[in-house]
Amino acid sequence: RTVPPHVIGRVQVRTWSDGTGEVTVYTVDPIGSQRSMTFPALPDVKRATELIDELVTQFELPVDWEYEEEATSSSENELARE
Repeated sequence: RTVPPHVIGRVQVRTWSDGTGEVTVYTVDPIGSQRSMTFPALPDVKRATELIDELVTQFELPVDWEYEEEATSSSENELARE
């Protein structure tokens, strides 16, 4: 799947404690409608976000980023709250 850089409006990144994750790219077309495309089960989500960030910087795009980190088990969630 491809997303032309000039239509990227927002990027949501969800990561898990093992380094995997998913990236959702929200696009805005010229008439203002918004769509999303999710790239699930990325083995190295940090590298994927670095590549997107390089693209955004190269084209000087006003992209909003949203990061969400999650643990993969309930015991890790308990540790995160302590």
